[in-house]
Amino acid sequence: MNDEIQLELARTALRKLSEDIDLSIVEQKLETVEVGSDKPKYKVIGVTRRRPIVITKDAFMEADKFLSVKTGKSKAIDPFEQPDGNAWTIVFNALGALRELRWSHQFALRYLDICYSLQVKHKTRIKKGSPHFWLSTRAQELNDERTARSQMILAFVEDSIDFPDPLAAPAAVNLSILFEIPNDELVGLNTYVKNQLRKGPPPLFAEEMLTSFMLSKISKPGAKKSILVSRIPLNQHVIRNWCKAIQTSPGGSGRSLEFLVAYLFQSVDGFQLMLRKRVRAGEVDIFVRNLASVGKPLPWIGHFVLIECKDTNEAVDTKELSHFVTKLSLPRIEVGIVVSKMGLTGRGQRRDAEGVRDHVYSRSGTAIIDLILKDLLSIKSADQLLQLLQFRYEHVRLGMAGSA
Repeated sequence: MNDEIQLELARTALRKLSEDIDLSIVEQKLETVEVGSDKPKYKVIGVTRRRPIVITKDAFMEADKFLSVKTGKSKAIDPFEQPDGNAWTIVFNALGALRELRWSHQFALRYLDICYSLQVKHKTRIKKGSPHFWLSTRAQELNDERTARSQMILAFVEDSIDFPDPLAAPAAVNLSILFEIPNDELVGLNTYVKNQLRKGPPPLFAEEMLTSFMLSKISKPGAKKSILVSRIPLNQHVIRNWCKAIQTSPGGSGRSLEFLVAYLFQSVDGFQLMLRKRVRAGEVDIFVRNLASVGKPLPWIGHFVLIECKDTNEAVDTKELSHFVTKLSLPRIEVGIVVSKMGLTGRGQRRDAEGVRDHVYSRSGTAIIDLILKDLLSIKSADQLLQLLQFRYEHVRLGMAGSA
């Protein structure tokens, strides 16, 4: 009965896009993206158009609104109960069959975004292997190799969290065949995920697990680099959820903040991260090696950047900042970043720790960028992160007041 409801909802949404789209679906027992399910699934086999169609932005928004208001926990479209084979997946697969690839991709993107939103709202996981899988498929159709690869890896992580044998799932098969990732790499990632699950409940988002895996690979001296360690696309729902957890925690360990900062900075092309790296003056939380060409990604960023993460509920004082200055000065690193909940003491007043920061730049040209948790909430992409760094750098270099 629910499958019939999903079919009718999909038909209505497609009519809002164009009255000239005919949708015929047959019920067959298929190998499905939802691993372990033996339910019959609808397969789009007869999507036709009576005449050439033109889908407008207004029509897309109307169809999107129609599906969105019917999507949620215990609603007609419930991703918690049926993440795959629902009206959303029928619509974007139908559009894909019609070669309306851009609109198919937009619907897949919207569906995944709604899944993320619902997870945060209800603090409950959705099995997002299918949404990530379908978004990867849509990106492949648009020849967006980078997005297709990253979304398929996220689909595999979701499958590893939710199913006992993810290596038999479509995401693993696609990673192996289409992206030529060796089986031992997939086995290694799956083993890591299973080991983490034995330690505690799974995170809401696969990005958190994948970031943890990435750091485990790049932080061990001599460890074989995994080709699965690549740029993880930033998602604002993930960032906000992470920030909220850090903001409400008592703090002290800094580990969650380190993982969030690593997730953000790994998105920048050319940045190579190491966690808990020892330099001349002691250990730094995150060590960034800039492998980009000269002048990239920002003209003032040199070969190395040191990042300190402070998740305590107190501002970073003069003593703590002076210790960080020493870590920068001995190896002659010209850029350091302090990420904290409360910022530097004297923030916006150019005294105390902020005064030390200004004095250091005037004396040696070493720039210390001060970021607070609130700054990170609005970041949606690597470009926005770089814009924020540029903005903060200008405050330091030009001695502009009110950097808060």
